[in-house]
Amino acid sequence: MPDATTRVLTAHVPLPLAEKVDRLAARLDRSRGWIIRQALAAWIEEEEARSSRSLEVPGSADARREA
Repeated sequence: MPDATTRVLTAHVPLPLAEKVDRLAARLDRSRGWIIRQALAAWIEEEEARSSRSLEVPGSADARREA
């Protein structure tokens, strides 16, 4: 029975990138899925932080002008 807490996502990646994932997985003795989950989670965290910073910057500039 499928795990209800996960979902399979499919992506086409360039062959050189897929080969790097395979080499890293072998070197770390981890699955490809584990490597992809780690990379995706890190990228999403960076993007969310970047988005938050870009939303905060204009507001903080307004606060400095009013002071």
